[in-house]
Amino acid sequence: MAYPYKRFRELILAYYDRHRRQLPWRATKDPYHIWLSEVILQQTRVDQGLGYYLNFVQRFERVEDLAAAKIERIYKYWEGLGYYNRATKLHKTAQRIVREYGGKFPRSADELITLPGIGPYTAAAIASICYDEPIAVLDTNVVRVLSRVYGLQEDFGRAAGKKAFGQLADQLLDVHRPGDYNQGVMEFGALICRPKKPKCTQCSLNQYCRARILHLQEELPIKRKKIPKRHRFFYYFLICVGDHIIIRQRTHRDIWKGLYELPYIESDQVPSNTQIKRCLKSWGIHHYQDICASDLKYKQTLSHRYVHARFFELKAKNIRQNAGLYLINTKNLSTFAFPKLLNWFFKKKLLILE
Repeated sequence: MAYPYKRFRELILAYYDRHRRQLPWRATKDPYHIWLSEVILQQTRVDQGLGYYLNFVQRFERVEDLAAAKIERIYKYWEGLGYYNRATKLHKTAQRIVREYGGKFPRSADELITLPGIGPYTAAAIASICYDEPIAVLDTNVVRVLSRVYGLQEDFGRAAGKKAFGQLADQLLDVHRPGDYNQGVMEFGALICRPKKPKCTQCSLNQYCRARILHLQEELPIKRKKIPKRHRFFYYFLICVGDHIIIRQRTHRDIWKGLYELPYIESDQVPSNTQIKRCLKSWGIHHYQDICASDLKYKQTLSHRYVHARFFELKAKNIRQNAGLYLINTKNLSTFAFPKLLNWFFKKKLLILE
């Protein structure tokens, strides 16, 4: 036996009415604030994203402020959140809303989904929460709850799985309170029906939950096999010219696109002296003192890779003009957006103070 759809809706809304977390974006139906929160919370925990959200709404009070800001400033406030492509698309969407919609967000999911960085989930969330459009959201939390409660053994990553979950989500949706219902299912998945160690004894849906009855909590939802993570090794060069250092911006399509960094060599092995000299020459550095390998090491786990960082330090007398390289005063480092590992290094070297 499975839960009747009406009873499922009632229990989810009852849970949300009683246990919803008091989060700032829940005190408004302003689509700008809802959109910001949804984009920031993609791939990000609420406790981590909350501070970023508050900073953004304080510094960019309106969508017009965000649209008018330089992308480098947005990257700086995004620093540490990762997935920087989200920040790029956030800026592009703000500009389109100002340019094409006069600063007013589209009111339907069908229109919202045409904007950069707004997929089916985000479009449904904004439309249902802000405009009461009767459209169901499907994120990892919702998929987990539906899969376990109704014993749906489909892979959401496949077309057939998306269709099955979509049909069930549409049938369960409370059309009278779509925004509250959608947030309720997501909240329930985040706090009760958790990925690991779900709180089954505290679950108001446990009476007919198929996963609990069949002891499949850890097996549902069905997941694709994870792709093995790749290891990448970066050897960064802190090149000092007096009280200045050399940096450059990542412009190619790769991790951290748009952020600034130190010149580096990417290699599976420690670069040889010949390789280092060749790279220094290509960077316009011909006269320098002995190169010192730093004892500092850093390892960072990203979604599909492990990043390993080592550092070299050297002092150069001068550099030739080189496209893409910037000579900046160390006092100004904090105004640039860097990957997390480089901020860590600068703080260790006391180039950026806490």
